[in-house]
Amino acid sequence: MQKLFFVLPAALALLLCGCQPPANTAVDARELKKAQQIEVIPAGETDATKIITDQGEIEDFVETLDVPGWVLESLPDGAEPIGVFQLSQEATLHPGQAETDGTLYDTAALTLYDDGRLTLETGGLDMAFSLQREAAGSLAAYFR
Repeated sequence: MQKLFFVLPAALALLLCGCQPPANTAVDARELKKAQQIEVIPAGETDATKIITDQGEIEDFVETLDVPGWVLESLPDGAEPIGVFQLSQEATLHPGQAETDGTLYDTAALTLYDDGRLTLETGGLDMAFSLQREAAGSLAAYFR
């Protein structure tokens, strides 16, 4: 009987913990939609040629990214950057804070490459993805 009290909880714990799906490692487009500003910076430039601040345009931009179509891949040697999309937003409000000071902080950088790949740099992570052809073409149009 004592063995049952030990084995039953252990088996239950293994069953519940072992049957969970793996953590989702995909990029969440909803997080990208939180951006309050997107700077479009062509390769070799330091200043933005376009700044997107309209929330509708930001949501359209994120839809253009087609995040579900991204495939995690290595960036090949010799890939040439076309430009960078710098995403920024205000600091998160914490309990007791009524408002932020309006300062925008860089939250992510998306670098588009000439071969249809993109790198995402955020929170100390740097990942490369291949994009769907249509998404890559739509993003490249921001730099023309």
